Amino acid sequence: MKTVKILESFEGWPTGQAPVRYVAGQQVEVSNEFADLIVGKGHAKEVISAKAAPASEEPADVAPRIPRPPREPQREAQVFQDELGAPGAGALGR
Repeated sequence: MKTVKILESFEGWPTGQAPVRYVAGQQVEVSNEFADLIVGKGHAKEVISAKAAPASEEPADVAPRIPRPPREPQREAQVFQDELGAPGAGALGR
């Protein structure tokens, strides 16, 4: 089964038993054979999900995400206080 997006409205026989009306903009799942037929005729285009796309199809400008270690806000505040001196003293308090 393939998922396709209908590009132009048409009537098709996906099972060979009864006609089905497809409308432009519709996204449907059909058999591989029927999908190949309607894509080949220009009535639809195949929809490839992000999960199914191999990593090689990712855009080249996307940098891999590297997790950062968690911050230690208390330690950073302490270092900042040590550099400035006592809280509220400013440059004149030294």
